[in-house]
Amino acid sequence: MNAYDFSSEGSEDIQEDNKTLINASVLGLIFEKINGYKDGSFFTPGFITMYMCRETIRKAVVQKFDNEFPGVPIGAIEDIYEAIPQKISRKKANEVINSIKICDPAVGSGHFLVSALNEIITVKNDLKILEDREGKSLHRYEVEVVNDELIVKDRNQEISNPKFQIKYISALPL
Repeated sequence: MNAYDFSSEGSEDIQEDNKTLINASVLGLIFEKINGYKDGSFFTPGFITMYMCRETIRKAVVQKFDNEFPGVPIGAIEDIYEAIPQKISRKKANEVINSIKICDPAVGSGHFLVSALNEIITVKNDLKILEDREGKSLHRYEVEVVNDELIVKDRNQEISNPKFQIKYISALPL
């Protein structure tokens, strides 16, 4: 297990070791095997958590914006995109999305929450409001979730350094 880097928790610095990052699905399977089925612990597959998060979070974002901006007609994510920055500031849009609360009372391996975070990052990218910790726009990156993994690409469609992903993810409030 020493060959794997499970997180960069406990330090704002990114670990520079050449350790392999362990996939969230693998962590979930390890969690399931350690805790066993007899105790009722089951790992929800990534395609299910990804689907659940995509469907519910996007609807929650639309509903939240519709409630926050009653004078702006919002029925879909595309309507929010059209309203930024003419009717809704990028800063306010980020605040609205950051105010969404997500609860997974069973937690388990945390895979559902990782899927939720991936979807929030993707929504922010789709709305072109994704920012780093200092508030600088990350518009030069494209973000997508493929097989329940967050993929970050630059303008040249080259996959960015995965250490960037971990540092950025740890900077987002949830």
